Amino acid sequence: MTVVALAVAGATAFAATSREDTSICAYFEDSYGLYPGSPVTIRGISVGTVDRIEPDGARVRVDMTVGDRELPAETGAVITNASILTDRRLELVDADPRPGPGLASETCIDTAHTRTPVSVSEALGSFSELVRQMTERGPDGTAPLESALKDAGREFEDLGPTLNRELRDLAELLSSPDNFMDQLGQILDNSAEMTTLLTEDWDNVKSTIRTFAPGLAGIEQMLVVAKILVEKLSLAVGPLDRLFNEHFPYLMNALNSTLPTLTMLRTQAESSSELLATIPGTITMLETMVQTRPGSVAAELRPPRAEVPTPDAASTCTALEQIAPDSCTVVSSRSVSVPLPQLVLSTIGATP
Repeated sequence: MTVVALAVAGATAFAATSREDTSICAYFEDSYGLYPGSPVTIRGISVGTVDRIEPDGARVRVDMTVGDRELPAETGAVITNASILTDRRLELVDADPRPGPGLASETCIDTAHTRTPVSVSEALGSFSELVRQMTERGPDGTAPLESALKDAGREFEDLGPTLNRELRDLAELLSSPDNFMDQLGQILDNSAEMTTLLTEDWDNVKSTIRTFAPGLAGIEQMLVVAKILVEKLSLAVGPLDRLFNEHFPYLMNALNSTLPTLTMLRTQAESSSELLATIPGTITMLETMVQTRPGSVAAELRPPRAEVPTPDAASTCTALEQIAPDSCTVVSSRSVSVPLPQLVLSTIGATP
């Protein structure tokens, strides 16, 4: 057992003496406040020290040594301050172990993965540039800060009386704290009574809410329908406006102009009712006079006749007799007598 313990202790001592630190470097734009011997930390815990700082063209190279640990290839470096009164330290970021390639020894972290804190001079320079931009007059002759102050003045221009009134009300409220506390106590007491009532009748309140919920859905649907109706009516406002304001005056004028005519027709219809009432009797009388039934009066109408010259009276009458028997009479060898209506109709080409 003693031999085994000695062997384990020897192996541990050999492993402790055989571990090697990792040497890496990083490039920064500047290294103000960083010195050889400054601590190298991960999450604020020291894991190494800065060995050497030297310029390298437009950048600074910082060599450091960290303990025997695996660093990812994406490890970055940041120069930071522990506090305002202490020197700066070099913090390794994104240095947690993870699967993938690691940062090999003697590898330098490029400036794309390093950052330096803003110096006081740079901060003052940025502030000076901001002040210059805010106070520099633009093409319209007004500076941005001046425009902002003028706009703020316009916004608060009419708030003076309102703020004064609110402050007076607040002062009056604070001048009588007992009254205020009494009113506040009454409000709390009323609230307590209301909550007590709700607690005692909670089942009824819950039932009321559940019953009222479907009604809200119905109200929502009714409001949707009302919205559609209002939209449709809004479309009809224009035509109705034109109808009542543009067309109705002309229509009313036309109706007014027809009133005399309607009045005359009504008066004439009333006065002619007696005349119209006699028409059926007159028609019956005429029908009785011209009917051929026994006891009726018959009237025979003989049309007037005309003497018409013709080269051959006999041939002319023969032809006319074929169309209308007993209508032609020979007056002489060169003239015939025919009814005048027949003569007229024959002239215009009609059939008698």
